[in-house]
Amino acid sequence: MPRRILRRVSWAATALPLVLASAPVSAQTSAPASLPGPSLTRAEGPLSSPAAFLGLNAWVGAVSAATRAQRRGAPLLRAALTGAAAGVVTAAGQRLIGVGPAGMRFAGLQMVALGANVARNAGDGVPALSDLILPLYPLYVRVQPGTARPVRVRVSAMAVRGLVVAATQRQNRLRLDVGESLRSGAPVFRSPLPALAVGSDGPGDCVERRCVVGLHLTGTFIYAGGRDPAFARLRQETLRHEAGHLAQFARDGVLFAVPASDRLLGAGGRAGRWMQGWLVADVALPLLGADLLSDAASSDPDVHSLYEREVRAMMR
Repeated sequence: MPRRILRRVSWAATALPLVLASAPVSAQTSAPASLPGPSLTRAEGPLSSPAAFLGLNAWVGAVSAATRAQRRGAPLLRAALTGAAAGVVTAAGQRLIGVGPAGMRFAGLQMVALGANVARNAGDGVPALSDLILPLYPLYVRVQPGTARPVRVRVSAMAVRGLVVAATQRQNRLRLDVGESLRSGAPVFRSPLPALAVGSDGPGDCVERRCVVGLHLTGTFIYAGGRDPAFARLRQETLRHEAGHLAQFARDGVLFAVPASDRLLGAGGRAGRWMQGWLVADVALPLLGADLLSDAASSDPDVHSLYEREVRAMMR
């Protein structure tokens, strides 16, 4: 494929999430007016169904695999078809998190990672399961059977950042929820408050404004675990919602950020190669970037941003 055509396809792949995120939708909640938290809102419209985001995942898998294959001289069509199929696996993992039993959230996270791994390997022209990056935040476990080091464990810089942010949330009096952490595959912290104090928002704002009952912090998430019955009944929905954001972070990390970190640190001389042995500088997150742009362009980012729409769609 000529480079000019490939560049156009790559630009289209980058622009598509932004187009999806800017399309108008309406939103409603199933909660009383005093409890319209972001995790309770259901976006409606042609771009809010699970099928729409299954297609988006297939698109991302196909184009990312084809782009990598073109750079490495691997067969483009095979890479694109395999990447599209891998995107369907990723979407299935998101769906499992969104509507499956709580005990299957970890399996859903690993299914999301599996799809991203297969798409990445297709682009590299290697067997589908020859190089697997598994998120166990704040760690990435890399499994490469048949190599000198078949298993490597490295620290995610962004997940450590999330842990640090959570640790400084003193106003929320957070405590590690071991059970939910094991179910989710990442640190989960619980606040005894009925709603989280985030920025200028706090529990006292819930009557007049949206209150925050859950928050994802790049590889870590926190939730309000107060005993108020009106909030307690929403807790499982909040946990599913934030686990959906965790899966989005894992998809972006496995598909884009870990390979970019390997290239960056590998080019950093002896010090960079030493860091590469234990650290993943997973800051290259293009899908998160698309979400942030859609967030900035939206009149109601708590409902209409790309990531919020995707999570809500996978919970329908």
